[in-house]
Amino acid sequence: MAEAHSEGNPHRYPEIKPRTLNLILKIPSTNIEQWLKAELSSIGLKPNTSRKNKELLLELEHKGQTLTFDVFVIRHKRNGDHLVIQWKLPDLDKTIQPESYKTSRRLRESQLPFEFEESE
Repeated sequence: MAEAHSEGNPHRYPEIKPRTLNLILKIPSTNIEQWLKAELSSIGLKPNTSRKNKELLLELEHKGQTLTFDVFVIRHKRNGDHLVIQWKLPDLDKTIQPESYKTSRRLRESQLPFEFEESE
């Protein structure tokens, strides 16, 4: 039997910022930086870590581009510490919006995704 708890929603944590992509992992109680490097190296990645104002930053190279992730720990009330690897999504260009965004969200969601024609 399982019980859903509102604390399981990652958006209730102030550390989880809007417009971010987050990988949340249960971690062993060990040196996070060493554990992270060992785990990523074991799958063929070459992680580079650094610190900025006590915050851990993870840099990974992919196709000549460097991706920078914030790394931090959040504490779940019942399940303990979890490691968060967070990447901030690029800002949307507010001048270019799909046609569907010109209507309200409620109106968009109330419309059927397909229109059917009735045949006689």
